[in-house]
Amino acid sequence: MSELTPVTTYLCDAIDSTAENIQAVALQVDSAADLIAKSLLDDKKVLICGSGFAAPIAQILTTGLMDQHEFERPGLPAINLSADSVTMSSVAKNQESGFVFSKQIRAIGSEGDCLIAFALDDNTADIIKAIESANEKGMRIIIFNCGAALGGLATQHRTQEVSFNTPSLSRALELTLLSSNTLIRCIESRLFGIPL
Repeated sequence: MSELTPVTTYLCDAIDSTAENIQAVALQVDSAADLIAKSLLDDKKVLICGSGFAAPIAQILTTGLMDQHEFERPGLPAINLSADSVTMSSVAKNQESGFVFSKQIRAIGSEGDCLIAFALDDNTADIIKAIESANEKGMRIIIFNCGAALGGLATQHRTQEVSFNTPSLSRALELTLLSSNTLIRCIESRLFGIPL
């Protein structure tokens, strides 16, 4: 039998990491879908933020909610707070960059809305402030976390954490994308009866 190539080994490691996290993540994503569905059924919106490598995943999740994912259905009210570079640079210029999401949440967030925040590394000042602002507004909060130090914010009322046990940013990104796609499907199932 031939030995695995380095690329094959890398891919196998990614699959192993997913397998190690799947049971816990499945339960957490299911609970997160419940929170989001409650907000949407209450005619509320979903605000999504992520910085650095998590910003594109925030965009993918927003697009998946706004537009049909794999099935014909109405769009869902989702706003990506990471997407508006003009607003983000203006806030960062006029204040500390840690306020780029929290200022937007204070402006457009409402009680009962849902915040989805991606905290995939320890560079989380902006995410922590976003969570604090969402809490002050009475929003439901979902945190995708890969070991970021959030100072107990993930255990607060109306908060669901989806956490990944991996030291690798690459593995965290893969798990976050998979979990985001699963989350969309769970929400579609709850709201439109689309089978999982």
